[in-house]
Amino acid sequence: MRTLISVLTISTLLIAADSALQDDDGPPPSFLKPGNDYILRFAGKSPFKQTEGIPLDPYDNKGPNTARITSASITYFVSIFTVVELWGDSWVTVEHPKSIKDAFKWNFKRLAIAALTAETIAKLEATEDGQAHLVRLRKQASVEIETDRTWVNLNQIVAIAKPPTEPQDFKLNTKVQARD
Repeated sequence: MRTLISVLTISTLLIAADSALQDDDGPPPSFLKPGNDYILRFAGKSPFKQTEGIPLDPYDNKGPNTARITSASITYFVSIFTVVELWGDSWVTVEHPKSIKDAFKWNFKRLAIAALTAETIAKLEATEDGQAHLVRLRKQASVEIETDRTWVNLNQIVAIAKPPTEPQDFKLNTKVQARD
């Protein structure tokens, strides 16, 4: 009889633990809306990030005082995604550039789209510099990029934010490190 009670107790505990674990997955957060853009930061290595070397000519000498660069690399990463569809158990379908090499264009495009609010447009139209910036924003927002869709488990995301709505300067920053 004790064996039967022990088996039943253990079975009950396992069933309770299993249902508790399943409840943790639950539906995606209610603040995510299909059609909206979000900045997603992945835990660990992002599947939407790639670094590759850039070929250099070591014999390209521009002068006697020119520092010789022996290696270089570029890191492409997608940080802004468009939510396409919400699924149960914390899964969402997101849209992103098909080629990782379009990551910069994609991120700049999505930032420009986020900045083109009625309030921002009215503010920029008020000045001549603002009008020029508005032309650049609209041009950046209209860039055509081939896209793909991927399922993402939100359990692998450590931060979710909406893109900023204030206009950004669309520049690529370079970081050069000289070896000692």
